[in-house]
Amino acid sequence: MSGGIDTSYIATIARKIVKIPLKGIVVGLEGSVTKDLYWGSLVARELGIEIHQKIFSVSEALRATDEVIRIMDTFDPIEVRNDVSVYIALEYAAKLGCRCVYTGDAGDELFAGYSYMHLYRLEDLSRYIEDLSSYMEFSSSRLGEELGVEVIQPLASRSVVELALKIPPECKISYLRVARGKEILRLLLEDLSIPSHYRLKEPIEVGSGSVTLSNIWASMVTEDLIESMSKILKPRSRDQAYLLSRYLRIFGGLRKAEARDTCRICGGRVKRGYCKRCGYYEKSSM
Repeated sequence: MSGGIDTSYIATIARKIVKIPLKGIVVGLEGSVTKDLYWGSLVARELGIEIHQKIFSVSEALRATDEVIRIMDTFDPIEVRNDVSVYIALEYAAKLGCRCVYTGDAGDELFAGYSYMHLYRLEDLSRYIEDLSSYMEFSSSRLGEELGVEVIQPLASRSVVELALKIPPECKISYLRVARGKEILRLLLEDLSIPSHYRLKEPIEVGSGSVTLSNIWASMVTEDLIESMSKILKPRSRDQAYLLSRYLRIFGGLRKAEARDTCRICGGRVKRGYCKRCGYYEKSSM
Protein backbone atom coordinates (compact mmCIF):
# COMPACT_ATOMS: atom_id res chain seq x y z
CA MET A 1 0.00 0.00 0.00
CA SER A 2 2.36 2.66 -1.30
CA GLY A 3 -0.24 5.41 -1.28
CA GLY A 4 0.24 6.01 -4.99
CA ILE A 5 -2.64 6.44 -7.41
CA ASP A 6 -2.88 2.78 -8.45
CA THR A 7 -2.73 1.17 -5.02
CA SER A 8 -5.01 3.84 -3.54
CA TYR A 9 -7.58 3.12 -6.23
CA ILE A 10 -7.38 -0.66 -5.74
CA ALA A 11 -7.59 -0.27 -1.95
CA THR A 12 -10.61 2.03 -2.24
CA ILE A 13 -12.52 -0.41 -4.45
CA ALA A 14 -11.47 -3.42 -2.36
CA ARG A 15 -12.66 -1.68 0.81
CA LYS A 16 -16.11 -1.29 -0.74
CA ILE A 17 -16.56 -4.83 -2.08
CA VAL A 18 -14.41 -7.17 0.06
CA LYS A 19 -16.28 -8.34 3.15
CA ILE A 20 -13.29 -9.37 5.29
CA PRO A 21 -10.95 -6.95 7.14
CA LEU A 22 -8.11 -5.74 4.93
CA LYS A 23 -4.45 -5.19 5.73
CA GLY A 24 -2.30 -2.61 3.98
CA ILE A 25 1.44 -3.21 3.73
CA VAL A 26 3.93 -0.43 3.12
CA VAL A 27 7.72 -0.79 3.14
CA GLY A 28 10.68 1.55 3.37
CA LEU A 29 14.45 1.31 3.56
CA GLU A 30 15.85 2.30 6.95
CA GLY A 31 17.58 5.69 6.91
CA SER A 32 16.18 6.78 3.55
CA VAL A 33 13.44 9.18 2.49
CA THR A 34 10.33 7.02 2.25
CA LYS A 35 7.27 8.97 1.15
CA ASP A 36 5.31 5.74 0.74
CA LEU A 37 5.20 5.36 4.54
CA TYR A 38 3.42 8.69 4.84
CA TRP A 39 1.04 8.33 1.90
CA GLY A 40 0.26 4.67 2.48
CA SER A 41 -0.61 5.30 6.12
CA LEU A 42 -2.68 8.36 5.22
CA VAL A 43 -4.80 6.49 2.70
CA ALA A 44 -5.17 3.50 5.02
CA ARG A 45 -6.52 5.71 7.81
CA GLU A 46 -8.97 7.33 5.40
CA LEU A 47 -10.27 3.91 4.32
CA GLY A 48 -10.20 2.26 7.74
CA ILE A 49 -7.64 -0.32 6.64
CA GLU A 50 -5.20 -1.80 9.14
CA ILE A 51 -1.75 -0.59 8.08
CA HIS A 52 1.45 -2.60 8.58
CA GLN A 53 4.74 -0.79 8.12
CA LYS A 54 7.91 -2.74 7.39
CA ILE A 55 11.12 -0.74 7.76
CA PHE A 56 13.82 -2.96 6.31
CA SER A 57 17.51 -2.71 7.14
CA VAL A 58 20.45 -2.66 4.74
CA SER A 59 21.26 -6.26 5.66
CA GLU A 60 17.68 -7.29 4.85
CA ALA A 61 17.93 -5.40 1.57
CA LEU A 62 21.14 -7.21 0.66
CA ARG A 63 19.55 -10.57 1.42
CA ALA A 64 16.54 -9.61 -0.70
CA THR A 65 18.91 -8.47 -3.45
CA ASP A 66 20.28 -11.99 -3.79
CA GLU A 67 16.78 -13.46 -3.78
CA VAL A 68 15.61 -11.08 -6.51
CA ILE A 69 18.66 -11.88 -8.63
CA ARG A 70 17.98 -15.59 -8.23
CA ILE A 71 14.24 -15.50 -8.86
CA MET A 72 14.13 -12.89 -11.61
CA ASP A 73 17.40 -13.83 -13.36
CA THR A 74 18.62 -10.23 -13.46
CA PHE A 75 21.51 -8.00 -12.48
CA ASP A 76 20.06 -4.78 -13.91
CA PRO A 77 20.17 -2.18 -11.10
CA ILE A 78 16.83 -0.62 -12.06
CA GLU A 79 15.03 -3.96 -12.04
CA VAL A 80 16.62 -5.09 -8.78
CA ARG A 81 16.03 -1.80 -6.95
CA ASN A 82 12.33 -1.98 -7.77
CA ASP A 83 11.98 -5.66 -7.04
CA VAL A 84 13.73 -5.58 -3.65
CA SER A 85 10.90 -3.46 -2.24
CA VAL A 86 8.26 -5.68 -3.86
CA TYR A 87 9.95 -8.83 -2.57
CA ILE A 88 10.16 -7.51 1.00
CA ALA A 89 6.51 -6.40 0.93
CA LEU A 90 5.32 -9.80 -0.30
CA GLU A 91 7.57 -11.63 2.14
CA TYR A 92 6.14 -9.53 4.97
CA ALA A 93 2.62 -10.29 3.75
CA ALA A 94 3.40 -14.01 3.93
CA LYS A 95 4.68 -13.62 7.50
CA LEU A 96 1.43 -11.84 8.42
CA GLY A 97 -0.46 -14.89 7.15
CA CYS A 98 -1.81 -13.26 3.99
CA ARG A 99 -2.67 -15.75 1.27
CA CYS A 100 -3.23 -13.17 -1.45
CA VAL A 101 -2.19 -9.60 -2.15
CA TYR A 102 -3.75 -6.98 -4.40
CA THR A 103 -1.27 -4.83 -6.35
CA GLY A 104 -1.63 -1.80 -8.59
CA ASP A 105 0.36 -3.34 -11.45
CA ALA A 106 -0.59 -2.09 -14.95
CA GLY A 107 -1.88 1.30 -13.86
CA ASP A 108 1.11 3.16 -15.28
CA GLU A 109 1.04 1.19 -18.51
CA LEU A 110 -2.67 1.54 -19.21
CA PHE A 111 -3.28 5.06 -17.89
CA ALA A 112 -0.09 6.85 -19.01
CA GLY A 113 1.58 7.05 -15.64
CA TYR A 114 5.15 7.15 -16.93
CA SER A 115 6.55 10.61 -17.65
CA TYR A 116 8.00 9.61 -21.01
CA MET A 117 4.47 8.87 -22.22
CA HIS A 118 3.55 12.53 -21.82
CA LEU A 119 5.86 13.39 -24.72
CA TYR A 120 3.83 11.36 -27.22
CA ARG A 121 1.26 12.88 -29.52
CA LEU A 122 -2.15 11.74 -28.32
CA GLU A 123 -2.89 9.57 -31.34
CA ASP A 124 0.53 7.93 -31.05
CA LEU A 125 0.05 7.39 -27.33
CA SER A 126 -3.10 5.34 -27.90
CA ARG A 127 -1.28 3.04 -30.29
CA TYR A 128 1.68 2.77 -27.94
CA ILE A 129 -0.48 1.83 -24.94
CA GLU A 130 -2.34 -0.76 -27.00
CA ASP A 131 0.96 -2.33 -28.04
CA LEU A 132 2.36 -2.15 -24.51
CA SER A 133 -0.72 -3.87 -23.10
CA SER A 134 -0.06 -6.88 -25.32
CA TYR A 135 3.29 -7.77 -23.71
CA MET A 136 3.47 -6.07 -20.29
CA GLU A 137 4.55 -8.30 -17.41
CA PHE A 138 5.17 -7.71 -13.73
CA SER A 139 7.73 -9.16 -11.35
CA SER A 140 5.28 -9.30 -8.45
CA SER A 141 3.64 -12.39 -9.96
CA ARG A 142 6.87 -14.38 -10.04
CA LEU A 143 8.05 -13.12 -6.65
CA GLY A 144 4.69 -13.92 -5.06
CA GLU A 145 4.74 -17.41 -6.53
CA GLU A 146 8.16 -18.00 -4.99
CA LEU A 147 6.95 -16.77 -1.59
CA GLY A 148 3.67 -18.70 -1.64
CA VAL A 149 1.48 -15.60 -1.93
CA GLU A 150 -1.09 -15.24 -4.70
CA VAL A 151 -0.69 -11.86 -6.39
CA ILE A 152 -3.91 -10.43 -7.82
CA GLN A 153 -3.54 -7.60 -10.36
CA PRO A 154 -7.02 -6.17 -10.98
CA LEU A 155 -5.82 -3.47 -13.38
CA ALA A 156 -4.12 -6.10 -15.56
CA SER A 157 -7.31 -8.15 -15.95
CA ARG A 158 -8.65 -8.53 -19.47
CA SER A 159 -11.84 -6.58 -18.78
CA VAL A 160 -9.93 -3.60 -17.37
CA VAL A 161 -7.39 -3.66 -20.19
CA GLU A 162 -10.16 -3.67 -22.80
CA LEU A 163 -11.91 -0.78 -21.06
CA ALA A 164 -8.69 1.21 -20.62
CA LEU A 165 -7.90 0.94 -24.33
CA LYS A 166 -11.27 2.57 -25.12
CA ILE A 167 -10.59 5.58 -22.89
CA PRO A 168 -9.30 8.57 -24.92
CA PRO A 169 -5.69 9.57 -24.10
CA GLU A 170 -6.78 13.11 -23.22
CA CYS A 171 -8.65 11.57 -20.26
CA LYS A 172 -5.42 9.97 -19.06
CA ILE A 173 -3.07 12.96 -19.13
CA SER A 174 -3.56 16.43 -17.66
CA TYR A 175 -1.48 19.41 -18.77
CA LEU A 176 -3.04 22.04 -16.50
CA ARG A 177 0.04 22.87 -14.41
CA VAL A 178 2.50 20.07 -15.03
CA ALA A 179 1.95 17.03 -17.20
CA ARG A 180 0.72 14.14 -15.12
CA GLY A 181 -0.80 10.80 -16.01
CA LYS A 182 -3.65 8.65 -14.71
CA GLU A 183 -5.94 11.67 -14.63
CA ILE A 184 -9.13 9.61 -14.83
CA LEU A 185 -8.09 7.59 -11.77
CA ARG A 186 -7.14 10.79 -9.95
CA LEU A 187 -10.59 12.27 -10.59
CA LEU A 188 -12.27 9.15 -9.27
CA LEU A 189 -10.13 9.25 -6.13
CA GLU A 190 -10.87 12.94 -5.69
CA ASP A 191 -14.61 12.27 -5.95
CA LEU A 192 -14.18 9.66 -3.22
CA SER A 193 -12.15 12.11 -1.05
CA ILE A 194 -9.02 9.97 -1.09
CA PRO A 195 -6.12 12.38 -0.33
CA SER A 196 -3.52 10.75 -2.58
CA HIS A 197 -5.34 11.92 -5.74
CA TYR A 198 -2.88 14.81 -6.12
CA ARG A 199 0.30 12.85 -5.38
CA LEU A 200 2.83 13.02 -8.21
CA LYS A 201 4.14 9.81 -9.76
CA GLU A 202 7.13 8.25 -7.99
CA PRO A 203 8.74 4.95 -9.01
CA ILE A 204 8.69 2.15 -6.44
CA GLU A 205 12.35 2.56 -5.61
CA VAL A 206 11.89 6.29 -4.93
CA GLY A 207 8.79 6.02 -2.76
CA SER A 208 10.24 3.14 -0.71
CA GLY A 209 13.77 4.56 -0.58
CA SER A 210 15.36 1.53 -2.23
CA VAL A 211 16.85 3.84 -4.87
CA THR A 212 19.68 4.43 -2.39
CA LEU A 213 20.65 0.78 -2.71
CA SER A 214 22.67 1.70 -5.79
CA ASN A 215 25.01 3.77 -3.61
CA ILE A 216 25.23 0.95 -1.07
CA TRP A 217 26.02 -1.65 -3.73
CA ALA A 218 28.59 0.67 -5.33
CA SER A 219 30.32 1.27 -1.99
CA MET A 220 31.00 -2.47 -1.68
CA VAL A 221 32.84 -2.67 -5.00
CA THR A 222 36.64 -2.67 -5.31
CA GLU A 223 38.72 -1.97 -8.39
CA ASP A 224 39.81 -5.60 -8.36
CA LEU A 225 36.19 -6.72 -8.51
CA ILE A 226 35.46 -4.38 -11.44
CA GLU A 227 38.50 -5.74 -13.24
CA SER A 228 37.45 -9.34 -12.70
CA MET A 229 33.85 -8.64 -13.74
CA SER A 230 35.04 -6.83 -16.88
CA LYS A 231 36.64 -10.04 -18.10
CA ILE A 232 33.12 -11.52 -18.29
CA LEU A 233 30.94 -8.52 -19.11
CA LYS A 234 31.85 -4.86 -18.85
CA PRO A 235 29.58 -3.36 -16.16
CA ARG A 236 28.10 0.00 -17.03
CA SER A 237 28.30 1.18 -13.41
CA ARG A 238 29.75 0.22 -10.04
CA ASP A 239 26.39 -0.90 -8.69
CA GLN A 240 25.92 -3.21 -11.67
CA ALA A 241 29.39 -4.63 -11.05
CA TYR A 242 28.25 -5.63 -7.56
CA LEU A 243 25.02 -7.18 -8.85
CA LEU A 244 26.90 -9.05 -11.58
CA SER A 245 29.28 -10.48 -8.99
CA ARG A 246 26.31 -11.70 -6.94
CA TYR A 247 24.67 -13.11 -10.08
CA LEU A 248 27.80 -15.10 -10.93
CA ARG A 249 28.07 -16.36 -7.35
CA ILE A 250 24.45 -17.55 -7.47
CA PHE A 251 24.40 -19.05 -10.99
CA GLY A 252 28.06 -19.77 -11.63
CA GLY A 253 28.04 -18.01 -14.99
CA LEU A 254 25.97 -16.25 -17.63
CA ARG A 255 23.38 -18.69 -18.91
CA LYS A 256 21.79 -18.30 -22.31
CA ALA A 257 18.05 -17.88 -21.91
CA GLU A 258 15.67 -20.33 -23.52
CA ALA A 259 13.96 -17.76 -25.69
CA ARG A 260 13.60 -16.84 -29.33
CA ASP A 261 15.37 -13.52 -28.84
CA THR A 262 18.40 -13.35 -26.56
CA CYS A 263 20.66 -10.49 -25.55
CA ARG A 264 23.93 -10.19 -27.43
CA ILE A 265 25.54 -8.81 -24.27
CA CYS A 266 24.56 -11.33 -21.60
CA GLY A 267 22.39 -14.01 -23.26
CA GLY A 268 19.27 -13.00 -21.34
CA ARG A 269 15.72 -12.95 -22.65
CA VAL A 270 14.95 -9.95 -24.83
CA LYS A 271 11.48 -8.53 -25.31
CA ARG A 272 10.84 -5.55 -27.61
CA GLY A 273 14.59 -4.92 -27.73
CA TYR A 274 15.02 -4.77 -23.93
CA CYS A 275 16.96 -7.28 -21.84
CA LYS A 276 15.63 -7.55 -18.29
CA ARG A 277 18.74 -9.43 -17.20
CA CYS A 278 21.38 -6.77 -17.87
CA GLY A 279 19.23 -3.79 -18.93
CA TYR A 280 20.65 -3.52 -22.44
CA TYR A 281 18.31 -1.85 -24.91
CA GLU A 282 18.70 -2.53 -28.60
CA LYS A 283 16.88 0.34 -30.31
CA SER A 284 17.40 -1.02 -33.79
CA SER A 285 15.50 -4.20 -32.90
CA MET A 286 12.25 -2.35 -32.21
